[in-house]
Amino acid sequence: YTSYLNGSEDKTDVLTEDGRSVDQEQVVALDPELVVLANIYSNETAQSLRNAGLTVYREGFPSSLTGIRDSIDTYGQLTGECENATSVNTAFNGSLDEISRSVEGEESPRVFYTFFNFTAGNGTFIDELITTAGGTNIAAEAGVNGFRQVNLELVAEQDPQVVVVPSGASVPMGEPWNSTTAYTERNIVRVDSNLVSQPAPRVVQPVGVIQDAFAAAIQETPDATTTDAATTDATTTPTATEESTLTATESDMDPQ
Repeated sequence: YTSYLNGSEDKTDVLTEDGRSVDQEQVVALDPELVVLANIYSNETAQSLRNAGLTVYREGFPSSLTGIRDSIDTYGQLTGECENATSVNTAFNGSLDEISRSVEGEESPRVFYTFFNFTAGNGTFIDELITTAGGTNIAAEAGVNGFRQVNLELVAEQDPQVVVVPSGASVPMGEPWNSTTAYTERNIVRVDSNLVSQPAPRVVQPVGVIQDAFAAAIQETPDATTTDAATTDATTTPTATEESTLTATESDMDPQ
């Protein structure tokens, strides 16, 4: 899940061959000073690594932009890089403030975020990202909490003006999608899932493309920049790869 990061190809893989479990022998052999364990792995895995004499921090899953900031602060403390963590958060906050200012007074289009037949509702950083960018997340407005399966009746009733789909997930087709304003006006935006699906400061990077789609949605004519495939692609980083699209958070829809 980190193959898109600079330098990741030089790192030692510490997952089992099927990619679903931690290769604990490999982790122990690396003799790390700190093990950061993704939240998709169990407390039992964390304890097993601790029993091997390792210091383990099992990370949480930030459900908000504030949670992302807190996570950065935590990693700064764990690694002795508090000053760098503060700098990262300052830049992150500045980007969010700039995004918010850019949409002040603008009309808010109806937005539906979907991936692998799931959507993001209240209590997710994706919901906050949509609203910060100036959109109205119709799933959240309808009372959807967390990551939940798509309700097609909701899609039909709320008629999204913009549909956002991360890379790697297929664009949903058929009804009621084809009859929505987003589809008839060709306002479907594709964003890099490596950037938007993992709770980290880089979630702000695809926002420019999302905002372009929002601006197109409130015009009387479709966005002239949409492609023949009826989508706009967010190519915000040359290091992102199409192969690494299903993130850990997407394979564990409602992580705790």
